[in-house]
Amino acid sequence: DADIGDNPLPFNYDTTTTTVTTFYARIENNNREACYDTTFFTVQGFFVTANTIPDALICDDNNDGFWNVDLLDYDAIILGTQDATKYHISYHLSPEDANGAVAPLSTPYTNSSNPQTIHARIENIDNVACYDTTSFLIEVFDSPVANMVPDQFICDDNNDGFWSFDFNVLDSNVLGGQLAADYTISYHKELVEAENGTNVLVLPYTNTNQFETIYVRIENKNNISCFSTTSFDLEVFNTPVANMPIFELCDNTDDGDDTNGVGVTFDLSTKITEVLGTQNLIDYNVTFYNTQTEANNGAIGTDVSVVVNTQNNQEVFARIENNLFKDCYDTVLIELV
Repeated sequence: DADIGDNPLPFNYDTTTTTVTTFYARIENNNREACYDTTFFTVQGFFVTANTIPDALICDDNNDGFWNVDLLDYDAIILGTQDATKYHISYHLSPEDANGAVAPLSTPYTNSSNPQTIHARIENIDNVACYDTTSFLIEVFDSPVANMVPDQFICDDNNDGFWSFDFNVLDSNVLGGQLAADYTISYHKELVEAENGTNVLVLPYTNTNQFETIYVRIENKNNISCFSTTSFDLEVFNTPVANMPIFELCDNTDDGDDTNGVGVTFDLSTKITEVLGTQNLIDYNVTFYNTQTEANNGAIGTDVSVVVNTQNNQEVFARIENNLFKDCYDTVLIELV
């Protein structure tokens, strides 16, 4: 074609192959076309693409804002489908350094600020003038700590086994000293739901079983993949009712006088069934005390079972409590007549 001047190529010619292509040039005298000469040259195309790197959003393990990043982990993303043997990749702190292929970062690299932009350069090994650049962000986020939540043991007010819970009152336990503005807290019925942040319980929550385990998730608002979980038990107990017994005895001569109304021995254990009423002794425990305060506290060592009255119409107090959870109790006054 060059020798006969046939099929001339356009001056702007796009090559779409990386293989070597030979082109032939013809120069001829404008006044006489037969006076010409030819030469040739080769062209090889080098194609380089720096594929987009997703930002590195990292959950810190000690919340100091710094992280050891292995930059080599991003080589495969930059390369994409390009042959790794034909390219060199380097990382830099500025676009100028990346374009000039100067001051490459060593790896692993610890960020010097937070967040920090890293610039990557990929160049063709056979022709370093053929290169491309891209950039990505390293940002290190605080990882929350899900602090322990105390188990929630509830004394039912109507003994139907259900209770309406506003778990938001437990947020401060979960947070500990962490700032509420930085984190989101949610409550779940399954651990996997808490780990995935799914099926968040709507509050207030009413239990479906007498005993349940509730799972808590706390996550960083700016990076929800930074999270922690904890759990607590939830149990609703029946609250007993203390029925008021009547305890009347005839005066006797135990103290030498059977008309003074004192010195009579009252065996309080004989009134346990009356305090229980229709409630089951297996489920509840009944004890007796000299004062209301002692009955409220239910402290061992202050309970009494036998009282010798020192005055007529002397008052003692009965306490009935749930054997499974002693904080569920009731008290009643008993007159020793």
